[in-house]
Amino acid sequence: MLVFSNFREFDPSVDGSNPKIMANGLFLFTCSCLLIFVVLGIAMFYSGMTQRRSSLSMLAIPLIVTVVTFIVWCVLGYSLTFSDNASTGYIGNFQFAGLRTLERALLVNESATDNLIPALPHAVFEGLLACVAAALTMPCIAERGRILPMLVFCVVWVILVYCPVAYWEWNSKGWMVDKIDILDYGGGSPVHLVSGFTSLAYSILLGQRDQILIMNKNRYRNSNTGMIVIGTMFLVAGWLGFNAGCSLTLGLASFISVLNTLISMAMASLTWMSVDYYWNRKLSIMGFCSGCLTGLVVITPAAGYVNPWSSFIFGFVGGFLVNFATGLKYLIHVDDSLDIFALHGIGGMIGNLLTGLFADKNIAILGYNDIDGGWVNQNYVQLGWEVVGTIVVSLYAFTISFVVLLIINWIPGLRLKINDEQTLHGGADEWEFGGEFIQDFVEFLRILDPTDYLRGDVEPQLDSQLNSQLDSPAGESYQQDVYQMRDL
Repeated sequence: MLVFSNFREFDPSVDGSNPKIMANGLFLFTCSCLLIFVVLGIAMFYSGMTQRRSSLSMLAIPLIVTVVTFIVWCVLGYSLTFSDNASTGYIGNFQFAGLRTLERALLVNESATDNLIPALPHAVFEGLLACVAAALTMPCIAERGRILPMLVFCVVWVILVYCPVAYWEWNSKGWMVDKIDILDYGGGSPVHLVSGFTSLAYSILLGQRDQILIMNKNRYRNSNTGMIVIGTMFLVAGWLGFNAGCSLTLGLASFISVLNTLISMAMASLTWMSVDYYWNRKLSIMGFCSGCLTGLVVITPAAGYVNPWSSFIFGFVGGFLVNFATGLKYLIHVDDSLDIFALHGIGGMIGNLLTGLFADKNIAILGYNDIDGGWVNQNYVQLGWEVVGTIVVSLYAFTISFVVLLIINWIPGLRLKINDEQTLHGGADEWEFGGEFIQDFVEFLRILDPTDYLRGDVEPQLDSQLNSQLDSPAGESYQQDVYQMRDL
């Protein structure tokens, strides 16, 4: 992302006639609007991937997390990330707490001092990036985590995890920019690495769901493949605004980042589908969607730094390796329920390392980024810096998240995990939302096939109970209603 050296006050006599300022502000405003589609796409993608008894929760969590994160960002987050007078390279101060003094502030680009950006559109765009990071992360509680303690964790996570990492990489005073000159165009570390390793920590503490059910493909199935496909397309459309907006200015860099994003997405989706077809001899639309998301992830840290030909490599390597990374959860016995660690943790790592290889200073300068490039510019040390940055961010995000979650879990009333018996019979939707379901037919199915809501290892013991439910007046009534509906 374009790094700015400082803020200065808007001067009407000088800046009032500068068309670049308003053009850049309008550009960021447009990209911010597209980021809303990313949040919506995440909600639909995750909702479709889970069982129907938990799909409403997965649809709701990214939306709820977004509004909470944006409030935290406006109150403290922006100041902690982008204050320009902090005395440390690790975290900002309260200079802009509550977004004060930003209405007349301009960001000054250290590479091109005449290329100014209004601070308020910048605050909105960066705030929505934080919302995207949170929306990608918090659904890791799928089917077994409680929403209230997750929201408490989200507030602390934004302040203690996301903001410091973003400060390190996107503030000119951050130690990764000042000391080792890390390259991260769109958030390979603050968004994806942080998301993946936070999800890993959360999943470890939540423990595993019922493995008999999960490993049985005939018993465990996603609720809505169509919603996954639609959500993926929303993600792709919104991600164009994500990566284009990270140039912060309207210019060639934003166009190049869009092209690189599309190439990587297309290549990764084809690669993922090809790997699936090789093993199963069947095409998979879910594999296609996972590949699309992987391509978006791996190109994020490099979208404005690399030549378009490099994007083919990003997509191929990302699609191939992340496909296999989804099996890591079975090796390490961690229930990465939505493959967040695989797609964003491992995918973010791959993107960061490939950036150290293929970042081109001749491309970056088109977006006013004065860098030394990577291996393609004979700057061989850059890969080493990317490795250092990746390791530090991964360990930091995992450690802080794990400790904070442990503390929250000890607080009375904030137990992280849903009661197993409640999840067994009703699912996360009934536990969290009472009588609300993703669609009304869910209520009929609970009577017609109650075993669909139970674990395989307890079904034999409950046969008599289930038969009595089906033979009850309520069960017969529901069955008759559904049979009549089927005949319509």
